[in-house]
Amino acid sequence: MTRFVSLLLLVVLTLPFPIQAQDKADEMRINLNKLEESIRQQEDMLALGAGKERTLFEELQRLDAALDDQRSQLEELQGQQREKHKLIAVKESELFLLTEQHQKLQEHLVKRMQSYYMLGRTGLFNALFSSESISELVRSNEAFRSLVTYNRVVFLRFRKNMEEIAAIRQALAQEQAQLDQLITDANNKEKLLQLAVEEQKQFLQQVQTERALYGQAIREMNKSQRDLTAILNRLAGDEQKRRTQAFTKNKGKLPPPINGPLVRGFMEPGSTADAAPFARGITIGVNAEQEVRAVHGGVVIYADYMPGYGKMVIIEHAQQYFTVTAKFAKIKVGEKIRVAQGDVLGTTDSFATLVGKGLYFEIRHGAIAENPMDWLKPDAITRP
Repeated sequence: MTRFVSLLLLVVLTLPFPIQAQDKADEMRINLNKLEESIRQQEDMLALGAGKERTLFEELQRLDAALDDQRSQLEELQGQQREKHKLIAVKESELFLLTEQHQKLQEHLVKRMQSYYMLGRTGLFNALFSSESISELVRSNEAFRSLVTYNRVVFLRFRKNMEEIAAIRQALAQEQAQLDQLITDANNKEKLLQLAVEEQKQFLQQVQTERALYGQAIREMNKSQRDLTAILNRLAGDEQKRRTQAFTKNKGKLPPPINGPLVRGFMEPGSTADAAPFARGITIGVNAEQEVRAVHGGVVIYADYMPGYGKMVIIEHAQQYFTVTAKFAKIKVGEKIRVAQGDVLGTTDSFATLVGKGLYFEIRHGAIAENPMDWLKPDAITRP
């Protein structure tokens, strides 16, 4: 049976039963986890900002290209406008000269028409009473007829020229209006593009500012994370040192698990009061139901029935030290529960069991049993 218990303790020692940290260290670890989560969120926001920034740069490049194209079109239209103004000036000069010619022609025609109608056509009355000969009258009549024909040709040409002048004026006016509208549209489009560029630049500046803030936040949180990790490591070292010393420095100062007489000492043979066939610990007598308390803080790694021991509780302390308490009537703690010195582990009573009367108590360093009397307060347990 002793070999079985030693084997159980060796198995227990190989299992990872982590000792819970102090409240302060636990709180700092919680803060560290929150800080790491915040850093991840800020990094996500930073990556999102970088994506927005790339998108904005691409949009600005597109707008700049569109603005350059629009400006090129505007310059081309303005060049066409200048050429059109030159052409209009040339046409206006031509129209001015043509108008002067028409005015002179009009004055000439007026004079010719007046002279023609004042003389009138040669008729029978003119021929009878004229002093001129018939041949002279015929020649005069032919001359007037030629003049009328010439006047008609001149009138037709004059009207055609006037129609051409009107058509030219109308065409020039339409072309000028269309060109002016194109230039106005181009100017408006350029203004809209410029406004879009300014808006995108402001948005880009905002995104860059946010990215800078996210980056600053990440740097600050990384520094806080390093500081917090350093503090936790120092606390862990201090805690480990404290825990390492916390049990060993209490040698000879531990309270007993219960108050009672010493029924069986360390490595003593059994007696009538303690018929258990093992003696790697001590047996403390029990006269009535009593609460069994932890002699030192630690983590419960076993709390159940074990053949040969009855109901048993094993607590892991620091530096591979364990306390084994057996022959409970009731167990009130569970495995992986941290207990402090003085916490109630369960109860025992005075009834005899198959493993005898009293409470059994061991202290082990690894699998090696040590005399519990060396660890308990002097005179805490005495023989009756």
